[in-house]
Amino acid sequence: MKYDLVLFDFDGTLMNTSPGIFYCARQAMTELGLPIRPDVNMNLFVGPPLGDCFRLTFGLEEQYVDKACDIYRKYYSTVGRFKAEFYPNVIESLGKLKKMGLPMGITTMKGGNLAQLMVDHFGLSEYIFKVVGADLKGRRTKADLVNQATEEFGLADARQRVLLVGDTMLDAEGARIAGTDFLGVSFGFGQFSKEQRAKFRHPLMEDFSELPVFVS
Repeated sequence: MKYDLVLFDFDGTLMNTSPGIFYCARQAMTELGLPIRPDVNMNLFVGPPLGDCFRLTFGLEEQYVDKACDIYRKYYSTVGRFKAEFYPNVIESLGKLKKMGLPMGITTMKGGNLAQLMVDHFGLSEYIFKVVGADLKGRRTKADLVNQATEEFGLADARQRVLLVGDTMLDAEGARIAGTDFLGVSFGFGQFSKEQRAKFRHPLMEDFSELPVFVS
């Protein structure tokens, strides 16, 4: 096999979590009594640390950011995290990777505890060995998470044998900085530009069913 470890982003890569994410973001703005522009691009809310999501998506002033994050987490931990669905062929493909003996992990900008709860709830713990999540203050970068995962899997000195699968430039940059390979997906929230795709080592993965062949 080409790799000794495959790491996955979560939101927009393994699962379409946008219904829950967007619902909780809008609830936070509503509770704060703040308007939401009709033309707001909600896809900006997926990927970066939570505080940055509010800044980028809604142009939220700094005085409201911490409170908005608290409200968002309140709704997401009780309601939002259940509003998600797998992308086509994810479970089948993870099953094939498991049969191949390929270790798998998740690196996500979600908080680690919440991410683990979702992994358990949706039955991913059968395939995923380790979940590395962000800190609540949003200080850790994607590269930090990838570095931690490679170290915990004992591959800190073999990063070229690690593949990160993701849907945003945040993932691509995290892999580049951490020194791992990267495979982007054509679905999810990232919408890579033609110029961005041209710089990638591999063409985008159109469907998860392609992954077992790609890594073998």
